[in-house]
Amino acid sequence: MKDTANPLRVGIIGTGIVSARHALSIARVPELRLVAAADTVLEKAREFCAAHNISASYETGEALIADSEIELVIIATPPVAHETLAVAALDAGKYVFCEKPLAHSLAGAVRIAKAEARHPGRLSVDYQFRYDPPVERLLWLCRNGWIGEVRSCFLQMHTSIPHSEYGRNGWWGKWEVAGGGVVITQLIHLGGPRS
Repeated sequence: MKDTANPLRVGIIGTGIVSARHALSIARVPELRLVAAADTVLEKAREFCAAHNISASYETGEALIADSEIELVIIATPPVAHETLAVAALDAGKYVFCEKPLAHSLAGAVRIAKAEARHPGRLSVDYQFRYDPPVERLLWLCRNGWIGEVRSCFLQMHTSIPHSEYGRNGWWGKWEVAGGGVVITQLIHLGGPRS
């Protein structure tokens, strides 16, 4: 991790709902500084930059990746764009934090994994519930044999996703964009790869 006198310069691609959460989180970490944002709708990128005091806005993720000042790229786009952006950012020598799911398809995930193999230690995927204390405790109980052999599991989430934000006219749950319907866009929150 960098020191606070020389923070890691971060750029975020995609300025939708989750991006605002990333911006607020980055603002709390003195070793990080959000310096650029990109969106295919340039006006959205500019509004996001104004709201979060960010100096540079780009109309494409590729333009943000090409910025030599950016060290860490956050990919917060719909899943269909993850592969192209993650591979480009890794091959440009950037660190990459990709929203879940890693890719729109298994083949895309394999290509990202191959890019990460060329640049080890530079990719992370956002599976936030891995670090949720109840999940950590449950995993500890399972690994240490406290609840016997686990043959199946039932996870339940007590939230809702308002259609006004994600449904009907949005991309969430659409196979051609999300790559797996509700399994990819919702159930992925409750799991994710973990050793």
